[in-house]
Amino acid sequence: MKKFLSSIRIGNLAFAVAALVIGFYMLIKPDSATTVICRIIGVAVLVCGAALIIGSLTADRYKALRITGIVMGAILAILGIVIVASPAGLAKFIFIFVGVMIIVNGILDIQACASVSLFHGAGLAFLLLSALTVVMGVAVILHPFEAADVVMRFAGISLIIDAVIDLLVVGAVSKAARRAIPPVATVEADAVEVE
Repeated sequence: MKKFLSSIRIGNLAFAVAALVIGFYMLIKPDSATTVICRIIGVAVLVCGAALIIGSLTADRYKALRITGIVMGAILAILGIVIVASPAGLAKFIFIFVGVMIIVNGILDIQACASVSLFHGAGLAFLLLSALTVVMGVAVILHPFEAADVVMRFAGISLIIDAVIDLLVVGAVSKAARRAIPPVATVEADAVEVE
């Protein structure tokens, strides 16, 4: 149980930090945020392609799989280069991606909040805020192309709120973990010399 709660805590903490950074950037610089995010995705795709090519070239077995890996890696690398060079094509879908990410994380927060509330009876406020996060994600998906700056700021605010909720969930899960696992008792005794 402690391991499960610890994994929830670490995952939510990592996502919260990333969401805070991205959310504030989207809020402060909405006009350039889409391009920057698309270029980051392009670089990630390019790196995955390059890694697949290198991995396929160094593989010892299965020549057919090596060739497939090289071809797939080349396709990914080319796609990454295209995205980096012209992020506008991917920008059309970035809002939908962000909205889906917010919805999925909101649903995971709802699940985590429900679990935490079973341990110590609290969590209704977290549950309502998580539901609000899902609604915000749906709104981002429904209006991705109108007023890009407004949608980008709204997505940034949604990510910031989601990150704050994640941080609150981390605190609640940590508290639940401490209550679920009793502390180890220390035993005090005098040392006895054995001959």
